[in-house]
Amino acid sequence: MTLCTSPSCRTPDAHVEVDSLLCVPCVDRLWQLLRWIEWHLAMLSPRRRVRPQMVATAGGFGPSSPANDDALVLLDPRSAARGVGRSLTGPEDDPNPLLSAPAVLGGWAEQVWEARTPESLRSLIPAPATLREAVSTLLLALPWVARQAWVLTFADEVDQLARQVRGVVGDAPDKPVATCTRLVGAAPAPGAVDDRPVCGEDVTMWKHERDGQAPLVGARCGGGHTFTGFELIDLARKKHKEITAMNNPARLLELLEIEAAELWPVPDDTEVDASAIHERVYREEHSCVRCGQRAQVAYALQTGAGRRWLDLCAADSEWLVDAASRP
Repeated sequence: MTLCTSPSCRTPDAHVEVDSLLCVPCVDRLWQLLRWIEWHLAMLSPRRRVRPQMVATAGGFGPSSPANDDALVLLDPRSAARGVGRSLTGPEDDPNPLLSAPAVLGGWAEQVWEARTPESLRSLIPAPATLREAVSTLLLALPWVARQAWVLTFADEVDQLARQVRGVVGDAPDKPVATCTRLVGAAPAPGAVDDRPVCGEDVTMWKHERDGQAPLVGARCGGGHTFTGFELIDLARKKHKEITAMNNPARLLELLEIEAAELWPVPDDTEVDASAIHERVYREEHSCVRCGQRAQVAYALQTGAGRRWLDLCAADSEWLVDAASRP
């Protein structure tokens, strides 16, 4: 079975086309991100929406620039950008500088055009010259792009650019209210062990206004799972109990009747974030320290023996969190 190579894939059992490095849902997500980038770029204005404020200058105080500096960087093809042969934007200590949409999208689109357009047809099919043409070129070639060795770098830049453009426009994503605990993948046959990984995506609220009617309100996670109000309350309670439990690693080890030295160490150079946990749960196979089945969740504990991975199946994770949160 061919697996998706994207570290952020949330559908490990999804269909992967022949020779593709991404599953169909990941390709669809790239298509949606490119469409959202095109939409949000059309909303960007080089002028501030609010009245300029007074700021300190070399000659005293004066009005700040009326320009929207972030929008200028995003729209200016001369702005440098990180990745794919481009240099750093902004100060050297800026870990996530703004990318230039023309540099990122135009650069990738030109690379696609050069690889897919024969020399004999280049006079009839010119290279993409505008952002709209660049996006169209990438959208049409996405199945081909998904088969290239550089597709993960491309996907990372598109994802980063989509988040940056959305933030500058003022359409930043809502703050997460819980973490999704649904299991991902097809359900096993009756009687078989259910070792599917837990989704783990952030759950956010959404609201859809309707003319003359009460708005629709709900909650969903980044993996596409939806939740009712009562389910959301239950998720929030579970998250609070989980945070409380993980802040007392000694109590967890006592309940599991194991020593910290028996757990897998977390490498010193590993930053424990959602990506690292996703990699351990989805891409690697580890056993639950309590029952021996395949682990479906992973936690990084700060113990006296250093940082250690705590691998658990979904059932034992729920048991442990519930037991640790009791007085």
